[in-house]
Amino acid sequence: MSRVDAYNAKGEMMNQKKWTLAETEWLRNLISKGLRYNQISEIMGRTVGSVAGKAMSLGINPMPQRAAKPNSTICWNCKNAVCSGCAWSRSFKPVDGWEAKRETINAGGRFLETYTVRSCPQFLEG
Repeated sequence: MSRVDAYNAKGEMMNQKKWTLAETEWLRNLISKGLRYNQISEIMGRTVGSVAGKAMSLGINPMPQRAAKPNSTICWNCKNAVCSGCAWSRSFKPVDGWEAKRETINAGGRFLETYTVRSCPQFLEG
C-alpha cells in the first residue's frame, strides 16, 4: 500500500494510505451527521486534505450551503454570484428565502451596507 507523509492541523506527522470501503462508508456516515472536515479528520486519523479530497471525489460535501466562518458569506463560493446570476449580484437586492445578516462595513472610510449570507436557495457550489 502506498503511503505519503502528511501533517494534521496540529502539525503531527500522519501517514496517508488508500481508502478502504469501510473507511469510505464511515466517512459518508460522519458527513451525514453534519460533522466538518476538521472534526472528521481528527476522528478518522487522516488529514483534512485527505478527508476533503475523498469527500469531493464521492460528490459529497458537509453542509455545502453554509459559510465556514461565522462572519463569512457563502456568496464568495457561489457560481451564481458571477455574471449576474442572482438578485444580489445583479442589483444588490436581497434574495427571497436566504438566511442573511444585514451589516454595515467600513471600506476605507466609506460605510457600506452589505449582508453576510449563511444559506440561500440560489446557492450553487463553485
